[in-house]
Amino acid sequence: MILGISHIVLRSYDLTVDERFFYEMGYSIFFVEKELATSPSKFRFMRSKSESQDMVFLDKPNVISVELINYGDESPPSYGSLYLVIPGEPPIGSTLVGTNEYSDFSWVWAQLMSKRSPDFFYVPQYRTTLCFSKELSNNNREKCILCHFVSDFSSALTFWSEGVGFTIDILKITPSGKKCSLLSFQRPISQWNAKLLLIESNSINKSFYIDDAGFRCLSLLCSDIEGDSFKIEKLGRTQSSDIMKYTVNQKNLTVKIIKYDLNKFFIELIKIN
Repeated sequence: MILGISHIVLRSYDLTVDERFFYEMGYSIFFVEKELATSPSKFRFMRSKSESQDMVFLDKPNVISVELINYGDESPPSYGSLYLVIPGEPPIGSTLVGTNEYSDFSWVWAQLMSKRSPDFFYVPQYRTTLCFSKELSNNNREKCILCHFVSDFSSALTFWSEGVGFTIDILKITPSGKKCSLLSFQRPISQWNAKLLLIESNSINKSFYIDDAGFRCLSLLCSDIEGDSFKIEKLGRTQSSDIMKYTVNQKNLTVKIIKYDLNKFFIELIKIN
């Protein structure tokens, strides 16, 4: 069973700078790991093939935790399909990106969330576009919001609902004919919960790696890593790592990465032993 959403992973190129940025938005450091060895099974999903990685795990009440991960290499700017709506304002030097690139995003947000639409900014320190909402930072009830732009809407809807366990709350069609949906993931522990905006889009990158810029991986806590991964894999169009063993923050973890080729993102199943 998928127990809850653990965290979302953001590629960092300077952990010190990025720690400070999230600290100023109210996050606190839960733990730091340096030179954690990369499992060989992860290499098939990586552009850099870095043999180790540094990470900082950040917490904030009522918000999805963020894992900053630095592979110690230089990679080109790139754009993912999965976003955490960050409750706050972008760093100085960021450039506003027109939302027309994101398939009726403003219309979808207004219809499904009934709030002022967040804005997308190109953020040089992350070498990608990120999504920020100043309004969301003042709302204590809804702070865990993900957006996923997909080329195959029906398959993605099945993946998130039947594979991961999200509930489909609303389905709509945009004025330009794109499909969109609001889904929710509800568990007794509030920080494991999230809402997901699923939006059909024509502008999805063909090539993607787990160590590319941006939010590339959503990490899920599970009770049965074999059973839960099979439930997702049987939906098709996935590639999976072997089961990997890590010791992180003095906890022994069993981990499996699943790459969803069709709609360009990764999930990571984690069982705490």
